[in-house]
Amino acid sequence: INQAETLTRKAVDAVVETAKVSAFGVRVDAYGVVGNGVKDDTDAFHAAASAAATAGVPLVIPAGFSIGISSYKRLPEGLTMHTNGSSFQQLTRMGRAPVVGLGPRSTVVGGLRVETLGGDACQGVLIADAPDVTVYGGIEVRSSTPGAGKANIRDNGVRVINSPRFTADRVYVENYDWAVWVDESPGFQIGWVEVSTYSLAVRIKELVEAR
Repeated sequence: INQAETLTRKAVDAVVETAKVSAFGVRVDAYGVVGNGVKDDTDAFHAAASAAATAGVPLVIPAGFSIGISSYKRLPEGLTMHTNGSSFQQLTRMGRAPVVGLGPRSTVVGGLRVETLGGDACQGVLIADAPDVTVYGGIEVRSSTPGAGKANIRDNGVRVINSPRFTADRVYVENYDWAVWVDESPGFQIGWVEVSTYSLAVRIKELVEAR
């Protein structure tokens, strides 16, 4: 078993990988996510997301987790993610890259909560070129300091661009100069928007059939 190239070791590894995925979903901690808001969970989290999307089952984040993110990678197409009220914590400054990016035909259940470090270049949640994204439980993005993203009007707390039929029941953004930006995304629906400490709270542009 200790020898990586033996048939026995490969069989054991295959069983372990299969056990990580069930019809109920893929738990992020099965892929090494610690979720304490301090450890860098980026690679482990995206590995779990990829496994869930490939298997066609939900990605499950246990309640109370704070997933540490240090670099950007968009989540896979068609992913269903159950957050159970957990959050994402930006660990290092990432320039203009967002902390979380949702892919096409994604569904989030349990809310999407993101804590960012702020600074002149800083984005929270990005939905770009991603039609049919739905977030149940609201999107909340909070910068630790006021004036986040002030160097560029396209560095937003929540940015939706070229993503038709985006739906969220609630959006809350705190401490972003350009808080919520929706562009070229016809058919979008946001039930409630609340913004705290901003230069421009909400910008909506070039839409058709928006509500």
